[in-house]
Amino acid sequence: MRNRYLYVFAIIANLAAIIQFGNENKWLYVLLIVVFICIFVAETLNPLFFIYKLRKLLAEAEQLISHIHGFRPKRVVAFDRSSAIFAGMLCQRMAIGEIISLPRFATNTNDITPRSVTVGAACTIQLSDNELKETLVLVFNLRTGSTLEAGLRALSDGRNCSFPGKILALYATDGGIALWPNVLVVRKCTPGEVPNERLPWIEGPYVHK
Repeated sequence: MRNRYLYVFAIIANLAAIIQFGNENKWLYVLLIVVFICIFVAETLNPLFFIYKLRKLLAEAEQLISHIHGFRPKRVVAFDRSSAIFAGMLCQRMAIGEIISLPRFATNTNDITPRSVTVGAACTIQLSDNELKETLVLVFNLRTGSTLEAGLRALSDGRNCSFPGKILALYATDGGIALWPNVLVVRKCTPGEVPNERLPWIEGPYVHK
């Protein structure tokens, strides 16, 4: 938000300078028109470009699930906010009629021990073994897999984290792939990439809590 105010101030200052010196330098007015046209086109095309990338990502996910692995899930389960949003989009694209989003809580008491993740607190999951086989767990970005592990334990009523259905990660790091080799990965993260930061519902740097 602070950057937006700076942009507005800069625009006003530049407009004042152009008006003051524009009479002597007519080309400044032409430059101003060109700049405003470029800004308008960029602001118009940027959301459309994101929609294109989003549809392409979901198309790749559907291709991996249905055509490559031949899996047609009856429900999709997610364990965090970004995963739940994309799970809903995938359900609509693949005509899947059931979606489950479990609440997730993470606490970190210090900087030494790993954070504690709890998924599905105060929730009762009533899915039989056969229903779990027809279930797809969707993860937006697989890194350490701590949320995924806690979520799978919630689905199995705390018994273990084994899962008879399929697990899909839209993005995954090298570490996440090594820890969870059975997860279907749509796209592999490049070093230093944080795909959450590009999402339009994330304001500012993404903080994974």
